[in-house]
Amino acid sequence: MKKIFLGTALSLAFFALAFQASFAMEAVAVGELEGLPTFPEVTEGVDIGNLESRVLVLNQVLDFTEEEVLSLLEKLRALKKADGDSFLFDLYEYFEDHGAAALTSIADYREDVAALNGVDQARDLALDIRLWRSSTYDVRNKMLVNFLLLGRSESAIAIAEARSEKIDRDIARLQDAFGEAGSLRLQTLFTRALLEIEQARAEQSSARVLFRSYMIAPEGQTAVEASLMSSEDEVVYQEALTDALSHVGQAYRYFIEMSRLANDLLQAN
Repeated sequence: MKKIFLGTALSLAFFALAFQASFAMEAVAVGELEGLPTFPEVTEGVDIGNLESRVLVLNQVLDFTEEEVLSLLEKLRALKKADGDSFLFDLYEYFEDHGAAALTSIADYREDVAALNGVDQARDLALDIRLWRSSTYDVRNKMLVNFLLLGRSESAIAIAEARSEKIDRDIARLQDAFGEAGSLRLQTLFTRALLEIEQARAEQSSARVLFRSYMIAPEGQTAVEASLMSSEDEVVYQEALTDALSHVGQAYRYFIEMSRLANDLLQAN
């Protein structure tokens, strides 16, 4: 029995480290996305120079936008594959459609760039692309990034919940090996971990409801549309998800403490 729980304990510690590394990488990825140059910055040169230089800038803008879309779609599809949350499932389709529509618009704009015949046309096309980004693309993209964060938190909590169920079975199966006092100490830590997961679920649920309130179905239609969050609500939303992940992290710290205690109890007995 010692070997059985030792394996579980080691897997817990390894899983917690892998979990933390995964979310550290995701935070970096989101940070990199937010740190990319904005559209006005990369199009600054479109108002000066000859037609050739303006065409170069416009193509750079479209290249940048296409790379951004493809990167976000890759993250979205990976998340969808791992997620079984029916509450969010129709939103995957909406954001996939957004990505596909954006790629179509980019392809159309490339044709427009290739057909340019004069600096005035280049200036007008730049204004058209700016309007498309500010009124449609950027709004949906920002909501997509928020949706990815929501999906990531859902996956993290679901994994923690599944892990807690396994730990609960292990504690019950090996209760005699730990002794009464040892089992009580383990159960105390486990209860604290469960409370952290419950709090994480509550924070994430409030964020889900808030996010949903910005996915609007026009009257008489079934299709959803994204409405940009207010700055105040976005702060509340991101704080809720941050707190949710913090609670999950604390739950795993309790799991690791349990694994160490379990090893000590088994060695002592």
